[in-house]
Amino acid sequence: MEQFTKGMETAARLLRERIPIVIEGYRYCENGDCPEGSEAFETYNTYGRDEMIVSLMNHLARIMESNRLDPKTMKERMEAVSIKASGNRSVTFHQVFQNHLWLSHDPRDSIEARWGLKKCEMIHDEIRITNDSIAYISRAYRKKDPKYANFSTRQQQHYLRRLNEEWNQAECRTAALKPEKRTRISVSLKDPGKARAGARRCEMIRAEVRATKDSIVFIEKTYRKKDPEYADFSIRQQEHQFGALNEEWTLSGCAGPPPAPKKRLASLSTDQNP
Repeated sequence: MEQFTKGMETAARLLRERIPIVIEGYRYCENGDCPEGSEAFETYNTYGRDEMIVSLMNHLARIMESNRLDPKTMKERMEAVSIKASGNRSVTFHQVFQNHLWLSHDPRDSIEARWGLKKCEMIHDEIRITNDSIAYISRAYRKKDPKYANFSTRQQQHYLRRLNEEWNQAECRTAALKPEKRTRISVSLKDPGKARAGARRCEMIRAEVRATKDSIVFIEKTYRKKDPEYADFSIRQQEHQFGALNEEWTLSGCAGPPPAPKKRLASLSTDQNP
């Protein structure tokens, strides 16, 4: 019990330290002034902090299981600890414990999403992204590399089945979803008549890179502890997809270097212990 208490105190401290960062980030970024990679995004995202919180919550779950602590008693203890998420919204430690895999590190997300209260919306969004990826693979590779298209589609479909399992286990319902609204600053082309087709293709590739990177983060957070073999396998497939997208970027003559993921994301599967 003492080990659980100390772990819970440490996690509660990290959660309370997270509060001002989340609130300030939401205020600064709610108008879309925080594109990914910008100084503001790097200042207000909570990626590293959330990794520590997820690790601690998983540790608490293992303590409960290995010591056969009474779930009802532990739930009551966790519900007694309140975290003031914003001026008019509080969450209990137990809510965060239940939803810790769904904490959003993105400062452009709502306060609710930042505290893991939008897990059904996040699963729904990941399902949409995966379906979009399957459609992109078919368009981009079906004719020129059918073997790769079949291979990649099978991996995405396998991932889709796991997402649907998560959806059902969380008892999500489409009718109850409240989609996140993010404001994005668009960049207009100086010569749209001449560059529209090429720019559209490059933007499609860039969007697919973002979606693949988001999938890696999602897989890591959701499956690293409970199914490390699947996490490693899926991340390798996503990284293989990065290689194909970077090649496509170069062949399409897109401006600038390929939109490769940050090194930290690309190496997640080898940097962390199962």
